Amino acid sequence: MGIKLWMVFTVLAVGWCPSNCSAAKPIARAAKPAAAPAAKPTVKYVTLNGKMLSSDIRVIDGQAYVPLADVTKALGATSQLDTVTCTMVLVYTSPEPTNAKPKEEPGGYALGAKGAVESLAALASVVKAGVSKSDYATRKASAMVDLDRFTNEYGKNTPIAAKLTEAMAHYSLAGDLWDAYFSNRAYKYSLLKADDPIVLAFLKTYPEMQSDVVSNELVGRCLPLSPALSRIWARASQSVEEARKLLPAE
Repeated sequence: MGIKLWMVFTVLAVGWCPSNCSAAKPIARAAKPAAAPAAKPTVKYVTLNGKMLSSDIRVIDGQAYVPLADVTKALGATSQLDTVTCTMVLVYTSPEPTNAKPKEEPGGYALGAKGAVESLAALASVVKAGVSKSDYATRKASAMVDLDRFTNEYGKNTPIAAKLTEAMAHYSLAGDLWDAYFSNRAYKYSLLKADDPIVLAFLKTYPEMQSDVVSNELVGRCLPLSPALSRIWARASQSVEEARKLLPAE
């Protein structure tokens, strides 16, 4: 339609008329001043949603002429002619929004789950062999990144994600307890009183720690750091192994 409109404009501009019209007969007219030469068309192009269309547009005397057919096709629309107003109308229907997740590649979930499990299992191996406080914080943060990547992709409600999230909660609590032992509330960085609020909270979460409470002649009843961390890490390791058992068969 854009090409047809352009052709109509062109033939009207040169003053074409059929042979049987009145202009074909000689008619005396007063001489008119010669018209100024028409401005030379300026060739431009159309960019739609960042994509350049194949056809050009033309700007003549400050007005732009756009190839309607190309624009309609690029928009995924249809064109309709309003014969009353001689106006072209573009009809475009926006697609319905969808919350559907993109199609996953085969094995995507299994690979993601295995990667997350192996990351937390590596942390379990490190703490079992022995780790410094600073190294523990670094490795825990790395495992957290891997777990977040997996849960962001496949959600937190899958059985594997739930078990790994449970394990990471234990690892995070261990870090909090370790921080408390290195605060000014601890005695020589190794003992916290059994009536300390954070110790009471941990004893409630991990009742098995009750057997680790000892009596010290300087601070009274207290909870040593090493056995407390071992209790928490054992819970975390158990959750990781439960998640491993849920991995899809290869």
